[in-house]
Amino acid sequence: MMDDPLWLEAAAAVQSDLDAEVRAEAHDLYTVEASRSRLEDRVGDARILLRCGISFDGRIAPERVAGHLVIDRPGGLRVVVPVPAIVTVVGSVPGMRAEGEPEPPGIGSWLREAWAAGDVVHALDGAGVWWVGPLAFVGADHVEVDVRGRRVLLPWATVESWAT
Repeated sequence: MMDDPLWLEAAAAVQSDLDAEVRAEAHDLYTVEASRSRLEDRVGDARILLRCGISFDGRIAPERVAGHLVIDRPGGLRVVVPVPAIVTVVGSVPGMRAEGEPEPPGIGSWLREAWAAGDVVHALDGAGVWWVGPLAFVGADHVEVDVRGRRVLLPWATVESWAT
């Protein structure tokens, strides 16, 4: 009976219908997950181009900062880039977030940790100028960087990348 061509054809038709249902369900799940995916969820190696025209390569880090892409650069430099400063990302792939995962800390928390640790910060402004020095103050929407004894105020919105 198993060698009967009609039986084999019927079994193949049933299996084909089941396969189509599984593919449709998988596509629906993929669509839902894709709609939740944000730029900050990307993973892997990437080349990042910023609005100011500067680009760099690195590996997207597992650390998360809300509204930012965190990139590990060669030499141990960690770069935190606000999503609106990004023009293109080449080479990364979408990442998945766990359902119900809490929002990561914001840039204010990240900057306050760097301030408390006395880290030297490299802040790239929208004009392509690097401001390098320890943080002297972290406000609600701006920082002051001690650049060779002179305090430079930088509104967060004007910074295209932060690095420590």
